[in-house]
Amino acid sequence: MAEPHADLEHPAPAASPITRPETGTLPHRKWESLARRLGLAALRVLGLVALGTAVVIRLFSAGWVFCPEQHAGVTTGRLPATPRGVQDVYLTTDDGVRIYAWWLPRDDARWTFIYFHGNAGNLDSRIMWVRHLASLPANVLALDYRGYGRSLGAPSEEGLYLDAKAAFEHLTVERGVPARDVVVYGVSLGGGVACWLAEHEECRALILQSTFTSVTDMADIVFAPVPAGWLVPVKLDNLSRIPDIAEPLLVIHSHADETIPYYMAERLYASASGMKRLAPFDDSGHNWLIIDQHAEVIAVIRSFLEECAAR
Repeated sequence: MAEPHADLEHPAPAASPITRPETGTLPHRKWESLARRLGLAALRVLGLVALGTAVVIRLFSAGWVFCPEQHAGVTTGRLPATPRGVQDVYLTTDDGVRIYAWWLPRDDARWTFIYFHGNAGNLDSRIMWVRHLASLPANVLALDYRGYGRSLGAPSEEGLYLDAKAAFEHLTVERGVPARDVVVYGVSLGGGVACWLAEHEECRALILQSTFTSVTDMADIVFAPVPAGWLVPVKLDNLSRIPDIAEPLLVIHSHADETIPYYMAERLYASASGMKRLAPFDDSGHNWLIIDQHAEVIAVIRSFLEECAAR
């Protein structure tokens, strides 16, 4: 008979199970669990903060972009006298909103302006602008957007475009001004309205003063470091429209503009492919250019329009 196998006679002792040292095991796991819970809580808090910020920016962006003042108190009697007087004009937009405007006609007018003002106040605070434009000499139609001054409704991007369309049709249809004689002039927020109109209608020239590339770009500046541009529903994207505008372009901007940076004017100017001029100023802030250097601004506008006529 064969000898029994040694391994069967003397089986090896069973291997001891591998165990982790007891010392420090429980506190270590507790710290891992606590850190995991704190990390998840921090992520939730950050998520809620981000969501809340996004909601606040989206809800209140219209109030940041549009700052209307209603119930205009200044009458046309304070406007510059012209031989044919100053007229109160009420226009009705395609969506049925009644908006208010000033019409300043001149028998000696060389040009006809549609003037779009900035985001705050109403026409009452633009008397000086209208006075200087009329002195060129020029006819001037200056309107209050919906929700501003005596205009009804509430401001919105699409609404402002409809206001601009109604003003243009008032000039070209009701008053018989040839479209090619209309100079579209926008200041600050009004530059966005002016760009839209010049993109959709034929005109003599487009003048942008102290105007941004887009509201999206401005939101990124105003709400920095939050990249808020994509959250703001109002776009007024001038930079994307300029290449499609064939009319001559004049860009007026001050290096000292504390609200809309000068580089935006350079980008608008660079994006235009037709006749264009960039008129830089050095010493006046955003709201002071027409006050501090109105003679120089008007001289630039006159020179630009005379060059347009010569061409």
